[in-house]
Amino acid sequence: MEKVVAFLHTHAKPGSSLTSDTRRLSAGDVFLAWPGAQVDGRTLIGQAVEQGAIAVLWEKRGGNWDQSCQVANMAVTNLADQAGLIAAQYYEQPSRKLSTVAITGTTGKTTVALWCAQLLRDAGVNTGYVGTLGASVSNQQFDKLDLTTPDAAELQKLLAKFVAAGVEATVLEASSHGLVQGRFNGFDCDVAVFTNLGHDHLDYHDNQDSYLTAKCLLFQRPELSSVIVNADDDHAQRIIDASVAEVTLCGTNEKCKVCWEYHGQGARGARGSLHFQNKNVEFELPMPGKFNVANVALAATGALQLGVAWDKLIEGIKRLSALPGRLELIGEGNPAAYVDFAHTPEALKNTLAALREAYPHRKLICVFGCGGNRDSTKRSQMGRVSTRYADTVIITSDNPRDEDPVKIAAEIAAQAPGASTILDRRAAIIAAVAQAKSDEVVLVAGKGHETTVIGPNLRKEHFSDAEVMREALAQ
Repeated sequence: MEKVVAFLHTHAKPGSSLTSDTRRLSAGDVFLAWPGAQVDGRTLIGQAVEQGAIAVLWEKRGGNWDQSCQVANMAVTNLADQAGLIAAQYYEQPSRKLSTVAITGTTGKTTVALWCAQLLRDAGVNTGYVGTLGASVSNQQFDKLDLTTPDAAELQKLLAKFVAAGVEATVLEASSHGLVQGRFNGFDCDVAVFTNLGHDHLDYHDNQDSYLTAKCLLFQRPELSSVIVNADDDHAQRIIDASVAEVTLCGTNEKCKVCWEYHGQGARGARGSLHFQNKNVEFELPMPGKFNVANVALAATGALQLGVAWDKLIEGIKRLSALPGRLELIGEGNPAAYVDFAHTPEALKNTLAALREAYPHRKLICVFGCGGNRDSTKRSQMGRVSTRYADTVIITSDNPRDEDPVKIAAEIAAQAPGASTILDRRAAIIAAVAQAKSDEVVLVAGKGHETTVIGPNLRKEHFSDAEVMREALAQ
């Protein structure tokens, strides 16, 4: 390790970054190349050098250096696993200069992370965020990310930029892929949070138990000072047993250290209360959903574990803002229209149930699809959920990638009696809005904040559910 870092300091120049992504590589950067799930980065070394890479670290196993490539290079065994540790040393251990909260779970990661960051900032802590919505500091976009958890070198680079910008705390989303693939290697985590475990990513993990085992990796990190667990989830005990740090339970049971209650739907959104050490705060959120009260509780507990006083949290909770693509209200009149990121059976059920409660006397129209080249076992489940909770269901396409959209829709429709299919997503949204009466509700689920659709060969084209819905409402 020391030899690798010494090599970097010898050949890199001030301002040089480490990257394994040629799309992010600038002249003077160091390129890291190892075999990935889809592409062997070593095949891109020539391209990286043409782009101006000043040096290359490459995976030694199964590889040979092309002697015609005249650039400083070093072979490293297990480079993928070592990348985070190497980058952490190269960037002078940025995570150790920050207070850090990492959040994992099937649903709720983004909401909990963003609200935790909001609460920290409201308490006067300069806070960064890294996750599904990119990287940001004080709500200012810092960087767009292709993954919920960026690769190990990119994560260390971001944290170093945060430190340079005067950031004091950082809240991150930890995906199961990121944990298994070592993207958090070299990262020092203070507080780890578990939201829940549902049905997702079984195209990557062999089964649900393997998926849960991947989540447990976050809670086995020796540097942890605190673990926060949603006690209401069926898998809570497994996380508690895996944890190496003191566990704080958060849930509806009065024995939890932070206890929450749901008080129904208010004029703006879900109403609830939090109880901690004989202190209580009641609030109304800017979004509907009982699950969002649970999300607030976890976010507040995360801020509490970083030292924010409860009295400051009480005020901050009352000032929380709505989040893009999370039960985002696009039009509240004729009809009421929402977009949401829900792309798992549990998330779709929770979102539809929340809208049912928020609009008890209105019919509900749901537009959704399932992604291609991803967990196909959830398609039938989402079909069943949709027709159980919505009055009208339109099945459409959603990031088909290299799979046939007709086949994907048919697998959903097999368990969604009465649903119609309009594969063109724009046409499906327009049709839903057109048929909705003024007193009905339209939900477009699956993509939320996303502004691209992914087709064959991972080709991306601009597409926004919110933009199309606004156009349809205007018509």
